[in-house]
Amino acid sequence: MRPPGGYFGYWASVTPEEEEAPQYVPAGFGLALLCLVWSSMRAVWGLTSLVGASARLHNQMFDRVVRLPTRFFDCNPSGRVLNRFSKDTGLADDLMPQTLFDTTAVALKVIGVVILVCIINPVLFPTVVPLVAGFMLLQRRYLAASREVKRLEADSRSPVYSQISETLAGSVVLRAYQAQARFRATFHKKVDSNVEAFFAYIALARWLGIRLDLLTLLFTALALYAAILVQGLGWIAIPEGLIGLSLAYLVQLGDAFQWCIRQLAEYENQLVSVERMVAYIRLAPEKPLRCPEADALVSADWPGRGEVVFKDFNARYGPGLPLVLQQLKCRIPGGTKVLFSLSLSLSLSLSLYLSLCLSLSLHSRQLV
Repeated sequence: MRPPGGYFGYWASVTPEEEEAPQYVPAGFGLALLCLVWSSMRAVWGLTSLVGASARLHNQMFDRVVRLPTRFFDCNPSGRVLNRFSKDTGLADDLMPQTLFDTTAVALKVIGVVILVCIINPVLFPTVVPLVAGFMLLQRRYLAASREVKRLEADSRSPVYSQISETLAGSVVLRAYQAQARFRATFHKKVDSNVEAFFAYIALARWLGIRLDLLTLLFTALALYAAILVQGLGWIAIPEGLIGLSLAYLVQLGDAFQWCIRQLAEYENQLVSVERMVAYIRLAPEKPLRCPEADALVSADWPGRGEVVFKDFNARYGPGLPLVLQQLKCRIPGGTKVLFSLSLSLSLSLSLYLSLCLSLSLHSRQLV
């Protein structure tokens, strides 16, 4: 059998002196120009698409957050909301395009190296299937763990932002009560929790790197011994230049394999930030500010009087919570001054006031 050398065998057998010959200049210049044009097109198109998608996500999230009920801001600290607009949006803007480019480029390089080595030495084709299966198994196990660790790291980052905003807002009170040491210790504890999650993420990456290096070393050893075996038995006459070419690429395959899997996992982990942004986009907003159907039922001279009438009024603080106002019947004549007493009935006064501000979830209401 003749080796599938062709262009690769001819190129690998060229001496350094022959590489400087004039006939190779047009080919090298054409390949360099082609790589330049392709890289520029990929960068412009990819960055425009990814950054545009991130901008649309940010705008949709902002439009939804400003239309959320006040109940949402009562239940979610400002640091959690700030985390969505700072860290998560920054990952989608800055790191995700670069990670996607690295993943695509390195994956194509790895696939090309494996195909090249298998073409030079067809005996290696049966070993590719278990090798790919091993890589897929490691990737699945790593992604399952790293994704959850990434979520844990992102969730533990929100209390840090909340602590900073709360400390800055109440710095005068903290100094007055000399609570700086207590708040400093609390802040350090929250930062330590976030660093612990990040360290676990780095440890998972090292766990994956060691196993990927072992698999790559196994494949390199198989390629080397297979080349020696087929040469010794005379099955395939492989030129020395092709064997050296395949070994040169296999030496680079270890780092490329590891970087490809890690970047692919990193890209999937960065999608957690997009998932968190989409979660805010899917929140139920308040009712629209203008309702054409309701405007049609209201007369042009409304309100003619400053009278407020509650008829069988029901309200609750949130979906799934018990009613705080049940079958309320009340009439406030126009021109009447209303005092919400905190000492008489804090819950009733506060609930009634929040109902007028549309801060509660109103049910079966008749408010005139």
